[in-house]
Parts: sequence; C-alpha cells; structure tokens
Amino acid sequence: MENIDIMIVLAQIVNFLILFLLFKKFLADPLNSALLKRRALLAKLAQADEEYAAILEKAKSEQKDILIQARRDAEKLLRDMEDLSKIKGDDIVALAEKRADSIIASGKREVEKEKIYMMWEMKEKILELTLKLNEKILDKTDPKNKAFIQKELNLLTS
Repeated sequence: MENIDIMIVLAQIVNFLILFLLFKKFLADPLNSALLKRRALLAKLAQADEEYAAILEKAKSEQKDILIQARRDAEKLLRDMEDLSKIKGDDIVALAEKRADSIIASGKREVEKEKIYMMWEMKEKILELTLKLNEKILDKTDPKNKAFIQKELNLLTS
C-alpha cells in the first residue's frame, strides 16, 4: 500500500463525484423523463391497441350481421321473384286459355253458321227439285197448283 498516493485517490473521488453530478444533471434527468414519456406513450399505444381490437371485433360482428341480413334479403327477394314469376306464368297461361277458348268459340260459331247455310241451301235444292217434280206431275195450268208453286217460290226466295 505504499505506492498509493492519497491525493490521487482523493482527486479521483472528486472527479467521480463531479462526473456523477454532471451525469445526473445533464443526462440522467432528461434520460429519465424521456423514459417516462416513452412508457406513457407505450401505455397509450397499448390502450389504443385494445380500443382498436374492440372496434375491430365490433366491426367484424357488424359485418357478420350485415352479411346475414343481406343473405336473408337476397333469399326473400329470390322467393318474391319466384312467386311473381309463378303469378305471371299463371296469368300468361290463363290469358292463353282465354284466347284459345275465344278461338274455339269463334270456330264453333263459324261451323254453326256454315251448317245453317248448308241446311238452307239443301232445303232450297230440295224445294226446287220438289217444285220441278210437282210441275211435271201436276198440271201447270191448274190455278191451285200454280198458286201453290208461286207461294213456295216466294217462301224460298224470302
């Protein structure tokens, strides 16, 4: 221990204390306040992260609800369109049946008119033949026969 100079040790202790005080004054306090600010910022970020996670979870839940509602709406719209198409199809079938019935009724009327016309024409031919036979069989000069023939001709032409 003989080689240790007390003055040098004291000078080193004083130098150490001066360096310690300078470190504390100029470096430790700003460093400590920067660390405290960073911790506060990290706490705020953690809280913001939790809030973001909650908001994200809520948004996902709302998204699911919206998708479920959209599917329901789409299914309802599809059912409504199917019902509407069935109704329209039924209307089209009813209209076609109505038109077919109208065409059939019109055809029946035409057939009935043709039938009546043919019957009238046949009666006319029969009457004409009957009158010709009657003229040949009966005497044309007899006024009763002549009146009968004229009456039948008038009936035929009217």
